[in-house]
Amino acid sequence: MPTCDETTGNIGSREIMIRNLYGYILLIPSIILAGILILGYLVWSVYLSLALFVPIFLGMTGVLQARNRTCVWYAGKGQFHMNGKNTEIDSPEVVVHYQKISRSILFQSLAFAVIVVLLIII
Repeated sequence: MPTCDETTGNIGSREIMIRNLYGYILLIPSIILAGILILGYLVWSVYLSLALFVPIFLGMTGVLQARNRTCVWYAGKGQFHMNGKNTEIDSPEVVVHYQKISRSILFQSLAFAVIVVLLIII
């Protein structure tokens, strides 16, 4: 049975908004540039393709953190971050729950970035 802490997320609404904002700021221009490279309207470069990996990965991580209401960094530290204050999570089960979500976020972001870069290179 999930506790209230597991369903509400480990970050507050302000932190969710910041992650969404930075995620989309990084993700949208990177995906547009990747699309231009895939369609062949720009001279293809392996270095440019690989350089797109970082902003795509970080942008997707930000968007997924906002969607899952879970900060990867604070989940790893076993903390909540609400209203600018860090609080330790008391329950080991809740810590494990958030760490599982954070691993999923990182895996999904990595997979997305790798797929986009492979689409550009191939």
